[in-house]
Formats: sequence, C-alpha cells, structure tokens
Amino acid sequence: MGNELSKGNSHNNNRMAIAAMSNVMKLRSEDMKNLKSKCLANTSEVSGGIARKDFRIAMAEIDVDETDAEILDRLFTMFDMTGEDCIHALHFLVGASPLAVLGRANEKLRFAFELLDINQTGFVDRSDFEALLESINATASYFGDPVLSREQINGLADDILQSSNSFEYRDYIDTILSHHFVQQFITGAGSCRYGTGDT
Repeated sequence: MGNELSKGNSHNNNRMAIAAMSNVMKLRSEDMKNLKSKCLANTSEVSGGIARKDFRIAMAEIDVDETDAEILDRLFTMFDMTGEDCIHALHFLVGASPLAVLGRANEKLRFAFELLDINQTGFVDRSDFEALLESINATASYFGDPVLSREQINGLADDILQSSNSFEYRDYIDTILSHHFVQQFITGAGSCRYGTGDT
C-alpha cells in the first residue's frame, strides 16, 4: 500500500516520502497535540483504543484540513490490524507525528517522544521505545519508504537501553539518530520494505 511511491529511490535520490509529506500537509505539531487531547479523551482506558468514528469527530473538532484528514484516515485503516475500526490512539499519533513537523530528524523524533510521554516524565521504557519505532516504521511503510526490520528495532533498543529499564529520551536523541540502523532508515538506504517478509 504505497510501496510504489518510492521504488525509484536510489542513494542519489533518497528523500524519504514521509519527510516530503510533512511539507505538503497543513497539520502541524500544535494541531497534533490538540488531536492527541481529543483522541485520548475518547479512548478506552483498558486498551488505549479509539474507534474510527471518534477519531473522525476529533479531527473535525480541531478542524483538520480535508486532505490531511483523508491521509490520516487512510493511515488509520493501515494501523487497524484487526479490521474492527479501532486502533491504539497514542501509537497511531506517534506514528503520524513526523508528518506534522517541518524540520530536521531530531525535531521529528523529539516531538514523537513528547507525544508518547503522556505524563511528561522525560523517560521512556523499552516497550514504549519499540512502540515508537514500530509506529513511525508503519507510517513510513505507507508512503513506500524502506523500513527497519524487527531485528533492527530490537538491536537499536538493546544498544540504547543496554541494561537499563528506561532512559531519558531528550539526552539520547542524537545517539539514536547517529545509530547505523537509524541512519540507514533516514537516508532511505535500507533494503527492507514492509510486507516483504523481512520486517
């Protein structure tokens, strides 16, 4: 779904489609924060799930641009692994967060962490870090960009956390971005594509 968009990518023409989309969309970080508030008010306390109808209401309440709403609705479909028109709201918003940030990778990653960090502690644990990576991976895959494999996500988490249970994400933004797996992802140099069996 969308893999055709960037098959022409080479190392000479490696702009990620997800990065290009952030220049096209009108949704910005403040809008995404407002959308997060609306969505979390309508999520199941147990599962963190939000129904599509409630997600559409949340988008309408913050006046998301019609084209942006269509893109987010299509992403919702992709994130809906069960086909029940319900997704994990926070993971979805974290995955879509790079679309709302103009700027460099460090700004996009910082914003994704800030969205994920509901209590604003400044820390994330391994499962949250992996969920962040998987969510951004899923969005990148929608636009046809190369993605991180499951082994790369595990390896990255191992390298960042080492023997810790959690880490202060603001202190690790540069370390994460300089990791060879992430560099491969950012530059579009990876050969792993979603749905090819390598993920």
